[in-house]
Amino acid sequence: MGPFDRFNDRAKRVLALAQDETIRFNHKQIGPEHLLLGLVREGEGVAARVFNTLGVDLGKVRAAVEAKFGRGGAEADRTEIRLSPELKQVIDHANDEAKRLSHGAVGTEHLLLGLVREGSVTPLLEQLGLDAEQIRGAVIAALGQPPPRPTVAETRPIGGRPSHLGWRPPYESYDENLKRVLELARDEAVRLDHNYIGTEHQLAGLIRGQGLGPQALHNLGVDLAKVRTALEFIIGRGDSKIGIDELTISPRAKVVLEFAVDEAKRLGRPLAGTEHLLLGLLDEGQGIASGILESLGVTLDRARTEVIDLLQKSGTPPPAGYTTPPYAKSGGGGAPHRVSGGPFDRFSDRGKRVLALAQQEAIGMGHDYIGTEHILLGLLRLADHGDEKVLRIVKDLGLQYEALRGAIVRMVPMKAAKVEASQITLTPRTKKVIEIAIDEARAKLAPHVEPEHFLLALVRESEGIAGQVLESFGATGQRIRAAVDAAG
Repeated sequence: MGPFDRFNDRAKRVLALAQDETIRFNHKQIGPEHLLLGLVREGEGVAARVFNTLGVDLGKVRAAVEAKFGRGGAEADRTEIRLSPELKQVIDHANDEAKRLSHGAVGTEHLLLGLVREGSVTPLLEQLGLDAEQIRGAVIAALGQPPPRPTVAETRPIGGRPSHLGWRPPYESYDENLKRVLELARDEAVRLDHNYIGTEHQLAGLIRGQGLGPQALHNLGVDLAKVRTALEFIIGRGDSKIGIDELTISPRAKVVLEFAVDEAKRLGRPLAGTEHLLLGLLDEGQGIASGILESLGVTLDRARTEVIDLLQKSGTPPPAGYTTPPYAKSGGGGAPHRVSGGPFDRFSDRGKRVLALAQQEAIGMGHDYIGTEHILLGLLRLADHGDEKVLRIVKDLGLQYEALRGAIVRMVPMKAAKVEASQITLTPRTKKVIEIAIDEARAKLAPHVEPEHFLLALVRESEGIAGQVLESFGATGQRIRAAVDAAG
């Protein structure tokens, strides 16, 4: 068996990106430093998520690599590039790390652990403000493997089978329908090779279950296919097969279950059922599930109205004096709540307009997602619609809608498919751009995210299509920041 035979697709992609980075620097060998760049650049694996959590971005790493290793004199030939002895050692360590963690395949997380263990990039990591123990701890946390494993006595069974959640839900407070939904949520996590049970799995399990919760979702137009499609698009599949005994429950999923029990008490029910889980998912407001539901047009108010209507029809109406939980309005129990769209509440009307125009661009191109390219076109259309500040910035940079749209279409062809607005989801890179735009607004002490913060974010997230197109038109990060500052 060769050293790469056990690599999953993401790990193989990281090696391809590492080779690309080697060529970018005109280096002759792929070393640990190039693998580090590949891990950050890959963008979606466990390692990339760890780096994102630790505040490491591709630009910082590239600058550090160039400062330490410089650039080669002649352009590197892809066919002549070889692995350095140090990188071979990293790969050996990665295979060993996967075995030690009892994982069937080598993923980006094992490459990162192998990189740290080999040690030659330690000075680079220290320059980025990181150390080996910090990274290893972050990887283990991301994998959701708590030390130590709880005993069987600590994980009471559902229907005679261990729950393996590492946390004991109050099963005595749940009815049989809800207990079954939790089993189905576990099955959904295993199906996707996820090593945790999150709110998204609870939602998928809820739709598959029985009781008033699934009935309410059906009445609201939510079906399993839509939720699974959104779930796989937003999160994707895990890097390797996961056993049931490796599953943990996410903090947000725990909060949802606590909210479900509270909802049951407020509605005068002795046990929490599937209808209360639905309300709990929306009460929590920050998890993947609430985002998926809101994207499908299901708000907390709509769900609560539907649940109460079903309760009345079933002969068990809410008790006199029933009130909604305080956290369903303004957050409670320390759990933040998204009232009308989470991070989008921070956007000004102009900022929200960019997203609306981006969605129109996506639909017009037959795409069922909003990518960075659609955000860029939304910004340019906002300028065409007369937004004075964006218009000044765009003119200063010499950007024109038709020219950039042509470049984007050459990179991402249009599709003939008809796309409905309800089908549109955000790509991982677009979500990252939104996070960076919020960061730009904070840095400028702005009360809201404005269109110009989007533009700064697009060029900071340089690996997206928008960043590549902007760079090809000479709109570098330095030029864009200067144009934004000049526009006031």
